[in-house]
Amino acid sequence: MRRCLTCRAPLGANTTIESFATAARIVYDPNMGRLWAACEACGAWNLEPLESRWEALEELERLTAHTGKVLAKTDNIALIQAHDVEIIRIGGTQRREENWWRFGKEAERRSRNAQKVIRRGHWKDAIASLMLIGLPLPFLTSDETWIKRARQKHFGMHAWSGTATCEHCWSVQHAIDFRDSLVIVPSADSSGIVLQAPCWKCVQRPGGSAPQRARQDAARRVHCARDCRHGSARARADAIGSAGRGTQVAR
Repeated sequence: MRRCLTCRAPLGANTTIESFATAARIVYDPNMGRLWAACEACGAWNLEPLESRWEALEELERLTAHTGKVLAKTDNIALIQAHDVEIIRIGGTQRREENWWRFGKEAERRSRNAQKVIRRGHWKDAIASLMLIGLPLPFLTSDETWIKRARQKHFGMHAWSGTATCEHCWSVQHAIDFRDSLVIVPSADSSGIVLQAPCWKCVQRPGGSAPQRARQDAARRVHCARDCRHGSARARADAIGSAGRGTQVAR
């Protein structure tokens, strides 16, 4: 059984779509030729390889047009039930609308968790000030400070720790901080991508890269840590939508 690339949970199965039976929830975009298997556990969309999309896309179009029942719909995106499979069809949508469907629940969850952290922090401020000076002062510490402390407690002080050597000046870097800029560049043999961090000594040039597993872990931790902050879910979706196709991962 296929598993989600994000949380490793099973993606389920369906008996309706013969050419794509390895997912219980499917997302597709007929205009751009994109096809995802959506994870029911974490909500992540797992993109299908290009060579296995076309037959499934044609079958999905026929199914949604003749058999599917629309459960929910916005301007360009519809949630459709077809027998034992849920289908999300993306039309000529803008990035903001697509990202709201894709990341909306996760953004709301993170926003709720951030507000809980802030409220607990204010209670700690009030109790501490009451014990010290006899007056409850709940706003001694800023909201961002409490978010930063919670982020450090959950993810640690650094996104990655190890040894990476700069390709230009041969200086050694032992850690990547969450505040550091990470840049995605093509690998030397063009077989994939490489995650690089600026060298602390020759700042204008990218430094040497850490091992593959460490690079992937650093990118995931930076993404998660930078996203775990307060703010509305809609603002988070807008930020995701405005990111576009830039090469800078985090700043």
